[in-house]
Amino acid sequence: MITDTLNLIPSSIVKFFLVALFSFLIGLEQRRHHSNEEPQSLFGTDRTFTLIGILGFILYVISPNDLTPFLWGGVSIVILLSIFYYQKIQVQKRFGATTLIIAIITYCLAPLVYTQPDWMVILIIVFILILTEIKETLFEFSKKFDNDEFITLAKFLVIAFVVLPLLPDKPISDELAISPAKLWQIRCLAWR
Repeated sequence: MITDTLNLIPSSIVKFFLVALFSFLIGLEQRRHHSNEEPQSLFGTDRTFTLIGILGFILYVISPNDLTPFLWGGVSIVILLSIFYYQKIQVQKRFGATTLIIAIITYCLAPLVYTQPDWMVILIIVFILILTEIKETLFEFSKKFDNDEFITLAKFLVIAFVVLPLLPDKPISDELAISPAKLWQIRCLAWR
């Protein structure tokens, strides 16, 4: 009985409520995260983010194949966010742009809900909520490392993901069954 009733609900209505709910959750997290700040220094919280998500939904649904309304709406949002960010820098001398980037992601929720699997959309929402929540933890974590450790990490990534894949994996000769790629892997193990 309940499943029959749920099947009568058009999928666009379900997707609308998902976009509105996810936007609202992001806005609630923004409210909670910025609860100790002055209200005039905030871009927006639950209502603003919900409306941004709904605006993205409306402009996406109007023309999902052409995307012109959605893109113009995105440009408008970016212009408004840029004005706010410029004012924030000039008046308050604050440079953080995380909330503004989250607002742009919130605007893009409708295409995500329509085109991506449910698990991907939920994963994105969860990451946004977690990254917003652990700002101070990440700041403290990054203070524990010095510059040399990041340079070492960068060198490792270059070796592992740039140099190593470029080396041939064919043996040098028939008598010596070692390739440049294997030789480089041995060298990398020696560095540890």
